[in-house]
Amino acid sequence: MNLLPEIRHRFGSPHLSPLRSTWLVLLVLVLLAISPSPGGKVLAATYGDFYYTVSGGKAAITYYVGSATDVVIPSEIVITDSVRYPVVTLGNYINSVFSSRAVTRVTVPDSVRTIAGWAFDGCSSLTEVVLPDQLDYLGIETFNNCTKLTSIVIPEGIDRIEDACFRSCVSLQSVTIPEGVFLIGQEAFRYCAMLTDGLANLPVSLERIEARAFQQCFFLSDVQIPAGVNYIGDDAFEGTTWFSSLSQAGDMVLVGQGQLV
Repeated sequence: MNLLPEIRHRFGSPHLSPLRSTWLVLLVLVLLAISPSPGGKVLAATYGDFYYTVSGGKAAITYYVGSATDVVIPSEIVITDSVRYPVVTLGNYINSVFSSRAVTRVTVPDSVRTIAGWAFDGCSSLTEVVLPDQLDYLGIETFNNCTKLTSIVIPEGIDRIEDACFRSCVSLQSVTIPEGVFLIGQEAFRYCAMLTDGLANLPVSLERIEARAFQQCFFLSDVQIPAGVNYIGDDAFEGTTWFSSLSQAGDMVLVGQGQLV
């Protein structure tokens, strides 16, 4: 929407007093709020305790402002009996969905296919999250600094673990990485000091482990590198019990085209 004609109509001269400038700002904000953006997206609409946007007939939950500690994300936004938008995305790629750090449990519905970066960032009370089987994307830093999360089962639709996805989950003990994952990103599990279970059964589909992926996972002692891995980045396992034991024994791990780890 072109706001210039409306601004000129209401205010005329471009030389505005401070008071008129304030009203101009308010006008622009109001016009933006009631105007659809390209693609028919609705800005900052609310549904119960949730903020959401709609694009192409599908909804994204962008913010939760409620006070409940056990949160169930809605599977659809119901406007009327005939107007319903399935919720396919959680997050806005900018910041955490949750304003309250008291949230302890979140259930994500089967309709959701994408969890955007930073969606759970800093949810320091979160102990459990239920992810849908159909999920096919977890963004960067999705669970960064979720300090009370103890275990996670990554759905089978995920084919890569993005950078810093679980970084600083200091209570995380167990992770299940499904067959089909080919890449573990930079710092994906960095500082997960309590992580002990899951890396003895890495998927055979795995090809790359990026730099610092498991750095400072101190209690990690049992790691089996699949034969298909052809790249391991710098300090990927630095600070783990497993790597320390290899170094002390003078052992080396060779992967791919003879790369030394």
